[in-house]
Formats: sequence, C-alpha cells, structure tokens
Amino acid sequence: FFWMDLLGTLSMAFEVSYLLGTSGQIKENQSTVDTLVLRSARAAKMGARVGRLSKTVKCLANVQKHSDSGSDSCPDDVRVISRKLMLTLSTKVSLLALALVLVTPLFQLLLYPEDDFSMRAWTQRLEVEYERSALAKAAVLAFAPNVVSSSFPEAWQKELNRTSGTFESAVKEMVDFYKGVTYFPYLLEGFAEEVDMDGQVITMPGQTQLTGVEPQRRENIVYQRVERCLLDRIGCNSDLKAGIYFDFTQPKKMEAAMDICLIVFMLGVMLLCTFDLSRTLDIIVIGPLQRIMGNLRKMTSDLMAEVSKVQHATHGDGDDDPWDLQVSEIKLLELVLQKLANLSAIFMQQNVVNKEEMAAMSLEGRGVLLDMMQFGFADERVSHIPTESIASVLQAVETVSWKMTTEKTIINSWALDLLQIDIEEIDDIASYIFFDSAVGQRAGRACAGPATFQNFVKVVKARYTNQPYHCYTHAVDVLHTVYRLLSLTQSDKWVSEVEQYAILVSAVAHDIGHFGRTNPFLVETQHELALLYNDKSPLENMHCASLFEICSQPGSDIFKSLGHDNYSKARKVCILTILHTDNAHHFEMVKDISKIYELAKASCDVQACEQSLSQAYVEEVMHKNHLMWLQLFLHLADVSNPLKPFHVTEPWAHRVLDEFFDQGDEEKRLGIPVGMLNDRDKICRPASQHGFINFLVAPLVFATVRIFQPLLPLAEQMSDNLASWQQLWIAEMQPVPEEVAKRDADITKVRDEVRQLDERATIEMRLVRCEGSWDTRRISIAVPLGSTI
Repeated sequence: FFWMDLLGTLSMAFEVSYLLGTSGQIKENQSTVDTLVLRSARAAKMGARVGRLSKTVKCLANVQKHSDSGSDSCPDDVRVISRKLMLTLSTKVSLLALALVLVTPLFQLLLYPEDDFSMRAWTQRLEVEYERSALAKAAVLAFAPNVVSSSFPEAWQKELNRTSGTFESAVKEMVDFYKGVTYFPYLLEGFAEEVDMDGQVITMPGQTQLTGVEPQRRENIVYQRVERCLLDRIGCNSDLKAGIYFDFTQPKKMEAAMDICLIVFMLGVMLLCTFDLSRTLDIIVIGPLQRIMGNLRKMTSDLMAEVSKVQHATHGDGDDDPWDLQVSEIKLLELVLQKLANLSAIFMQQNVVNKEEMAAMSLEGRGVLLDMMQFGFADERVSHIPTESIASVLQAVETVSWKMTTEKTIINSWALDLLQIDIEEIDDIASYIFFDSAVGQRAGRACAGPATFQNFVKVVKARYTNQPYHCYTHAVDVLHTVYRLLSLTQSDKWVSEVEQYAILVSAVAHDIGHFGRTNPFLVETQHELALLYNDKSPLENMHCASLFEICSQPGSDIFKSLGHDNYSKARKVCILTILHTDNAHHFEMVKDISKIYELAKASCDVQACEQSLSQAYVEEVMHKNHLMWLQLFLHLADVSNPLKPFHVTEPWAHRVLDEFFDQGDEEKRLGIPVGMLNDRDKICRPASQHGFINFLVAPLVFATVRIFQPLLPLAEQMSDNLASWQQLWIAEMQPVPEEVAKRDADITKVRDEVRQLDERATIEMRLVRCEGSWDTRRISIAVPLGSTI
C-alpha cells in the first residue's frame, strides 16, 4: 500500500495544468467543486496508510529474532499494548488531520475563488441591458417608422441615444470592474451589434468594445454563459446561449505553482509519518512482542526440548547459529497452528467411530455409544448386497421394461419430457430405471422383484392426487433426475447398492399425497398435519410416513427382500432425503455444501479435470459425506425443472404457478395473508422464474457443481433458461430499460460463474499434501501441473 500511495501522490503531478501544454478544454464556470480540496483529501488518505508495508516487513523480521534478555522480562498484556497503540496512533492521526486542515487552505490564499459570482452577475446584467436597449430602440422606431433618426425631434433623439447607449455603458463598466484583478473578460459572444426585431434591423453598439487577445492555452479560458436568453436572437436562443470569455492565464499559473507546493508538502508529510510510525511501532509493539515470544518459548519447553534434540543431532554440541533460532520460532508457530487444528477438528467432529476403535472398547462403552448416544460407524461406506442375492434375482429376471418405446438415449439424457408421454409408458420408464439401467441392474434387482415393484408403483400412483405439479408424473421426473445424478457422479464408487436403491424409492414417493398446499399454508391454517408434526415439515413427514405405511402391506413391501441391517439403512436414507426436500432446509444445505467444498477444495479442484474418481476425492469428499450427497440429489432433483431444456422447463413452471395461484385463491377466501408467489393478479410468470432461478436454484447448483464437475451442463442450461425467461418477460411486460439492465446484470453474473466453473476443468491440477512434523494430519493443496510451490 505504501508504494501504491507514493505512486498515487506522484501522479498528482499530472494534474498540474501547465503539463497539458496548449491543449486542454475551455472550462465553463458551472462547477462548485474545489479540486484542490479533493486532491488534499486524497493525499491525506494516502498519508494515513503510509508505512503499512514497511511495518509489516519489520514485524516479520523481528518475530524471527530472539533476545535472551527478553525472556527475563515480564510480558505486557496484549490488551494493554492494543490500547496503548490505539491511543498513540489515534493521537498522531488526529494531529496529522489537524495539520492538514490548517495547512492545506494556505495553498489557496493566492488563488482566485472557484465560485466567482461576479462573472455570472455581469453576464446576466449585460443580457438585461441588451434586452432593454433593444426593446426601447424598437419602440421608438415603431412609433415613427418612416422617419429617419436624424429628423427625430430633439427629445426623441436624446431618448434614442440614451436607450441605445445603456448596453455599451454596461460593457465599459464591466471592463473597468476587472482592471484590478488578474483575470478579465476579453470577448463577448451572442451580443451582436445588429439585431433583427420584427423585420427592423436595430444597431446595438457594445460588442466591439471588448476585443482582447485569446490566451494561447485553452485551459486558461473560462466561459460564462447566460442562464436565460431574455431576447431571442441569433446567438442566444433555445439552442445557444450568449456568454463572456475570460482570460485566466495568471490565476492558472498560480494554481500550478500551488499544486507543486502541495505535492512537495504531502511527500514530506509521508516521509515524516513513516519515520514517526516506525519509531512508535518499535516502542509499543516490537519490544513487547519480543518479550511475549520469549515467555511463549518457556511455556512450550517440551517442544523446545524435542527441537533441541534434532539440532544437536544435526549440528553437534556447538553454539546455536541464527538458523537454529529461526527453526525454533517456526516450530513455535507450528504448535500454535496445531492448537487451531485441534479446535477445528472438534468443531467438525461427527457422531461416528471406526470399527477398530469400537473393537477396542468394553461392552459397556460400546453400549453407551451405540445405544444411548446413537453413534454410527465411520467405515460404513459402500456395503454391497450379498453376491448370492444378486445372482438369484438376475437369473429370474431378464428385461423388465420390454414394453418401453422411449429411446434409451433419451432416458440417459436431460431431454426426457415426461409431460409428452402417456402414463403407461411412464410406468415402463420407471421400471427401466429400477431394473434395466446400469444403476438398476446393480441396485434395484438386488433389492426387489418386478412383481412387488409393480404393486408398489400401483399403490403409490393411486395415492398421488391430480395436482398440476405435485403429481405422479412429477415423481417419475424426479426419479429420472436422481438416476441421472447417480450415473454421472459414478455413485457405485462411493455409495452402497442399498442406499442407491433407497434414494430411487424416495424419489418415487417423495410427494405421496401432496394436495397442492405449502407447509406455511398448513401452519397458518392449523391444518391437522401441522398439528400432528408440530409445524416441522408437515408435508414431508406425511410423505415419508405414507411411504412406509404402503411398505407395511405384504403385496407392496418394496423392502421385504432386505435383511434387518439393510432395511434400517434404507429407511434412514428415505427419511433423511425426503425430509430434506422441504425448502426450509435449502439455504442451510447450500451452506453445508459450501463448507465441505472449502475443507476439501484441493481434492475437488483436482477431480474437476479428471474422468475417473481419485482416491483422495472418494476418501475426503464422497465417503465422509455420502448421506449429505443423497439428500442433495433428491432436493436438487425436486427443483431441477429450471435445469432442463427450455421446452421441458416452461410447461413445468406454468404448472407449479397454477398450483400456487390455486392456493392464493383459497388464501383470499380464508382472509389470510396471500403468499408472494400466489397472487395471480400480481405475479408475472416469467418474472417469477427469474427470481426462483436467481435466488434459490443458482446458489444450490453452483455449490453442487463445485463438488461434482460432471453436473456442469445443468448450470449451463440454467443460464440459458434464465435468458429465455427474460425474453418472455420483456415481451409480456415491456419493462423500462433500468429494470432490463438489472436483470441483464443477474444473467451476466450467472454466466460468469458458469464460465469460471468451466475453466476450472481445463487446467490440469495435481494434489500436493503438506505434512507437519508434529502430527499425522495433512493439508492438501491443488497446484497446476509443472508448477512448484
């Protein structure tokens, strides 16, 4: 900052007017801004920050020094040092500010006033006198139009001479007025000596009285316009304004000299402040810091002993050299960082233990953790269904969805439009995903038979109501999206078959029984579901309970092939994922995903440019948070309509708005507050989609793509859809340019984020692990291939 401030102060020299030569622009006397004050304020700001860089360097240099005498001194309390430093620096800054306030105006003593009202007053007076003279002379001529002026009676002739000479006299008075100052008028413009009034040419002497020499430098010219033309004429009308040109050559020379003096003064202030602040920092900070470091070394004697052993082993028993002392300081800082790492580990601790730790515990200890505190195993990653079970199902079933007519390439893309497909074909697509797709063959067939699945789907389909949006077609659309997410993220590498199966079941059942009303509506109307579930996600609790109520029936128990442990695991996934489809958890989920990315940023950035999953990525990101990713997939799929091609997106958007509007009509009938998106009389459909994407969907998608780079096409399609909705909004609402500009800025921001995520995949990275000698913990960073740290 110091060098930037110094460069900024020196750059003020380029504002000295004489450096412009004969170029520049004529200044109009309209501004009320004191440029000298502005420059002084900027220089004062620079002076307030001066020396920051040098102080930082000096602190770092002194931290590495060790003084034996410092260890014997009593350390100053950090708060005392802080107060003393604050008091001292604030006093110095106050004195500096006071000095600037008192000294800076001195550079203006010899300058002309920036707001010279005399120029404006003379311009207006000349305009008034010009109009008065012209009108009076026109009146006399109009009274005797056929009489030459030499034949006028003597009284008329005197009046004519008096009125025509008023303007000329005013010009002479103005010239005399400015004889005592360093600036003066030299040219009139728009006050012609002949003016045409109603066909009569009237002579108005006066303009030729002011015939000065134009300054060589246009920067020295100030032009004062009249505020309003009192007499409409050539040179002063609605388009042009008459005015006076003033020569400011001498004031500009003085201004340039004062600018140079100000620069020299500010440089001197900066040098003085640098010296004074350096001395203050030495007295208040550096000395106490040395004593604090000495006492800190005494409190970490065990660490110093280990370092001492290493030093003796390396250098023998000789005296410590400066490098030895530097290493000791670094070890000391490592200990502090270790404490911070321990605190972070406590903050991030989860209720899990690994199997080795559990095996080493007593029976009572395991009982406390598992039964009372409900801890889980950290090693529960990808637990496969027994091989015998998979083989038996595959032998009994070949192709389940043999009636399906939809192309598999369509199903394995984002272009599937279920609204254009009949209900029987939708059932076949669900069967394909559960049994014949890659995910279905390794998960669905291992957990259920086709007959049970078809009975389950039949009951589930009957439980869905005929809502515009929350219907059975929506459920299968979410199922298809979850299937695509599992496929693109290579889920078989980080989640078990049971959990993959459970998330597919959750997708089909996540909105069972939805009747087109939102959770806030149920709470507001004290609906029985809100009372039953204590206002906590009443709809999602109902969906989840309905799922397991269906599965309690023998013919539709889709989990009946699972053993006890696998059933518990599947039930846990269903409950967690369905309950997290409540949008009340949305921003908390975005925040949690962002935390995970920041903690594992290196692994995620390296994985972004790789096709196969790396071991570090699987261990540090996927396994540790696999339940979070299942929750994310179902929630993302539930709000994924803006991520599909626009011909798929648009009808779904209209359906959800129809549902909102129906609720809004009921809210009006009940006399309760109408939801912001529920009033059909106020909401613009395309505008609502802009807000939905920009504020709700985009943050979730960007956070997701940072973890899962293969999902980038969803973000790209979302960006395109945002622009498409804007075009519809413009066509429907005809908004003002300011509103269009605001939405253009939103779209640009989204596209920039997409571009950055795309560019991340084009830079090949490598993962570098930095290990501390005090612990086995590792810090991973991502660096471009071929670069060094």
